[in-house]
Order: sequence, then structure tokens, then C-alpha cells
Amino acid sequence: MRSALPVCVLVAATATLELGLPHPAAAQPDPQSKYIRVDFMKVAEGKQDDYPKLEEAWKAVHEDRVRKGQIESWSQYAVRLPPMSTSREYDAVTMMVFPSFAKIDEPYDAEQMAKIGTFPPANDIRKMVRSEIWFLYRSAGDLLASKYANVLFHKAKPGQLGEYLRAQRELYLPINEELVKSGVRKSWHSLGVMYPSGTANDHDWVTYDGYEAFDAPAGNTAAGIAPERVAAASRAVSAHRDVVRNEYWQLMRRTPPK
Repeated sequence: MRSALPVCVLVAATATLELGLPHPAAAQPDPQSKYIRVDFMKVAEGKQDDYPKLEEAWKAVHEDRVRKGQIESWSQYAVRLPPMSTSREYDAVTMMVFPSFAKIDEPYDAEQMAKIGTFPPANDIRKMVRSEIWFLYRSAGDLLASKYANVLFHKAKPGQLGEYLRAQRELYLPINEELVKSGVRKSWHSLGVMYPSGTANDHDWVTYDGYEAFDAPAGNTAAGIAPERVAAASRAVSAHRDVVRNEYWQLMRRTPPK
């Protein structure tokens, strides 16, 4: 994360947005919902060795922000699948978790800015592809703490956002809570995309299935859950959303908890 993202606070009383786009008021997030800035980056050709050093330097700044209560955590992921190529849109993702929406616009302090000023020019090492603001809708397990994550980008079908979220709450969340408790997976998160939004956005929801082993998705990711229950949940969710794409991320570095 390079700088605080200016955002315009919307009126919280708005119950829905036009076209059924996701907004916390419409989606009824958990009362303890978190807000996450997600930065997608493409590593410059020939800079694969320099990029990790840059992120290690930024990690020290984010550790200071955690200590001062400016953020809750910062994580950096490498996109493992699909494989790296020049045509892949981005190679790395950082996620900064804020305890409230207002905190998103809180700038770095003078001490942090002085430290950032000593870093090499980031744009020479990586290109910022885009930034998004997500909110945590429902969750099981520790937030963004798994070594690997199967990340699915979804688009709710027009007019079916409510049914999609109901299926998540009533069917998928209980299953994932059981899977986390049994150790089959480390975590599961449902995340709504607040910004950008609109019909041009190819995804408006993201699910994050966290695992501790790279090969976990090749095994039985629903072990211990009745197959008919899993099938019913899958049918209910699939009827109201389309999967836009699927990626597999590896956690490379993360700030320790406060």
C-alpha cells in the first residue's frame, strides 16, 4: 500500500444502490465488519528479485501503523495460479485491513513518510494495476492469516443479490464454520466490493478459502460434511451468481497481530 486512498463517504442510511450493487447497508454486514484496501500489482520485467525487498521495507512501515492503531493488519500475496506470464494482469496483491471505514482516509504520519522517502522508486519495480475497497461480509477463522488462499471473484446476477447473500449466510457460512473448526481449512471469508462499483465492474463479490498446505485444494475440501449438504449449498449459491475467475494466492509476508 503506497498512500491513503481518498474516498467519499456515502450516506449510511442508503438501503440499496441502483442495479443491486453491493453496499454495506444493502448487504447487512456483520456488526464487526472490517474494511480492506486491496492493491493489485504487476512486477516489472527483470525486477522479481527487487520486489520482495521493496515489500519488506513497506512491511516495517505497516507494522508501525498496526502498533499505532491506524490499521489492523497488512498482508502481501503472490499469485501462484494461473502461472506467471507477461500477459497476466497482476502478480502480487496487498491487503490492508482497517477497523472502520473512516480509517481508510487516515494518512501516514510524518515519521512514516520520512521512512517511505528512503525507499527506492516503487514504480521502477512494480506497476500499480488497480486498487479496490472491500468489506468483510461474513467470515470463519482468522482474517487473512492462511498460507494459501483459493480466491474466487463473483458477479451477482441482476436482481438476485439478496438471494445470493441469503444462500451464503444460511448454507455456506455454517458449512465453512464446521470446516474451519475441524481443521479442513484455515479460514473462509465473503467479501463485498464497495469501490469501484457499477455495471462495468466484472466482479462485485469475492470469496477466500484459506488453507495451510499448497495441495489442499486437490484433496477433499469438504471432508466431514454430508455430500448432499454441500451439493445443496452449491446449487443455491450458483443459481444467483456467476464465477468470473479463480486464482490461487500464497501469503508471502504479513504484519504480526497487535
